[in-house]
Amino acid sequence: MLKHDNPEEIDAAREGRFAPLTFSKRDGLLYMHNGDEWDSTFGCMVLRHPAFLWMEYPQKMMSWMLFAERFYEQPRLIAQLGLGAGALARFCHARFPLARIEAVEINPAVIDACREMFRMPPEGERLGIIEADAMDYVSAQERRASIDILQVDLYLSERDGPAGQGRAFYRACCESLAADGMMTINIFGPNLAALTRQNLQWLSELFDAVLLLPCETNNVLICFKRAPVIDMQQLKMKAAALEASTGMPASSWVFFRHGGEAPDCEKALELEAVI
Repeated sequence: MLKHDNPEEIDAAREGRFAPLTFSKRDGLLYMHNGDEWDSTFGCMVLRHPAFLWMEYPQKMMSWMLFAERFYEQPRLIAQLGLGAGALARFCHARFPLARIEAVEINPAVIDACREMFRMPPEGERLGIIEADAMDYVSAQERRASIDILQVDLYLSERDGPAGQGRAFYRACCESLAADGMMTINIFGPNLAALTRQNLQWLSELFDAVLLLPCETNNVLICFKRAPVIDMQQLKMKAAALEASTGMPASSWVFFRHGGEAPDCEKALELEAVI
């Protein structure tokens, strides 16, 4: 059993595909790394508040909450592709008590670490952690048009670019979403601008609308199966309410685009706003 006060290496070599995980603890945070702590960071957890989203990009992966009124009460199924340190799954489990959360992860060592060190809620009716390939999960017939929210964060290391991308993968993601479904994607890697443009091009072929939410070192894309009607004043009010209830700086996510470089995606431009 791994201990919270003495994180140790988890070796995934038995699978022959993954580097061993390592962990570090500093300033009240527990980090998961792919290799040593200066190599790649898969995520972190605030030890005193495990469900709080500390890092910038997981917070922005939750920006779909600004459009959650398209669900009558709450999303029924929230799927997370790429478990990382479990931050999004813990947050969604705490925030949406009527939803089922399914987290899909191909690396068994990541799953073990989340269960043993990163304080995942008990698995059962409300939470499932599934060891599977993300493409297999979203392309399964039983998931067709069943997922309300799909959150995609698939990386083998921070230097490789997304492990899940491309037309075929995004088509399967789109087909797995319900009619009002939304998908957020973390885009990170070398030549971020070109990587973002390429992914926007693929996604604009499949989704009604795609919005770009820039982060300090990466980008988050919000994809809508059905384009939203955006009232910026109303959206700012929603962002302020979300900020008050979660502690995330949601008000800073909403702004008008006044010239400057815009996303290279026609369907994003049609909305005349970038979140």
